[in-house]
Amino acid sequence: DNTLAEALARLVSLDVGLDGTFDSLTESYNRALSGTGLNLQGLIIEDGSGLSKYNQASPEQVNNLLKLIDADYGDFEVILEGMPVSGTPGSLSYRFEDAVGSITAKTGWIRTGYTLAGFLDTPDQSRLIFTVYNLGDVTASNREAMDDLVMGFYDCGSTLVNR
Repeated sequence: DNTLAEALARLVSLDVGLDGTFDSLTESYNRALSGTGLNLQGLIIEDGSGLSKYNQASPEQVNNLLKLIDADYGDFEVILEGMPVSGTPGSLSYRFEDAVGSITAKTGWIRTGYTLAGFLDTPDQSRLIFTVYNLGDVTASNREAMDDLVMGFYDCGSTLVNR
C-alpha cells in the first residue's frame, strides 16, 4: 500500500525529530537505521512509497536489511508480517504457483524496472534471502524472467551458496 508506506515514512521522520517533509526522508532513514550496523552510504529516499525513480537503495542494503529481519533484530518482525506471501491475497497471489506459501517477498515496480526481495523456504528445508533488481524495459516477459530466476533459487535450495 503506497499511501500507507508514504505515511509511515513521514511518521518516521517526525519520530526522529525531523519535519516529515520529502526533503527529510533520507536523513530520517539514516537516523532510524543508524544503530543497525547497516551500511547506509549512498541511500537516497525521495519518497516513502518507493515510487520515485530517484530513490536509491542498493541490492546489498536491501539484502542486509532482510538479514536483520531474519535474525529477529529489534521489532523488525513487523516488516516480515507485512510482506506478501506467494499464493495468498496480495501482489504475489498469482505468482510462484509451484511454491505457494514458500516465498515471502516485497515486490516493486516503477517505470524503470522491477524488484523482488525476500525469503525463500525451499523444498530442502533451507531458508534463503534474496534481492533481485530487473532494471530496464518494464514488460511482462522481464518480470517473468525475474520470477523464473527466483524460482531457480528456490529449486536450488541449499545447493545455492555464496562463493
